[in-house]
Amino acid sequence: MLINAVECYLAVRRAAGFELVSEGCLLQSFARFSDAKGHCYVSSETAIEWAGLAREVRQQARRLGDVIRFARYMRPALTTISQPMLDIGRETVRLLLGVLQGTVTSPVSITLPHKLEIRSSTGAPPRPAAKT
Repeated sequence: MLINAVECYLAVRRAAGFELVSEGCLLQSFARFSDAKGHCYVSSETAIEWAGLAREVRQQARRLGDVIRFARYMRPALTTISQPMLDIGRETVRLLLGVLQGTVTSPVSITLPHKLEIRSSTGAPPRPAAKT
């Protein structure tokens, strides 16, 4: 849940001497809004939608600025693919030797085992809009 990350962020900033009274309330509001949408991450789309709920452009800009600072703090671990580097090296050498020896004469495609490592940068896909 994003609210926990907001609380941690606010604690760090307050420990550094910032009061964050209004910013704290705004970020908690954003976290609740994002959580209600099922997002456990900061997205531009959600931030813009939330900021748009403010009546004045000045307030909207303030909200976005607060979320941008919070998002910079977050730096989520990126989803990646783990690859068998040793096996890639072995296959590369085997193919290279085959080319040099003349036993491999056409392009070769090899798929090695790999694994998708889901980390906190990956969220659930957006839900379709409810039909009314």
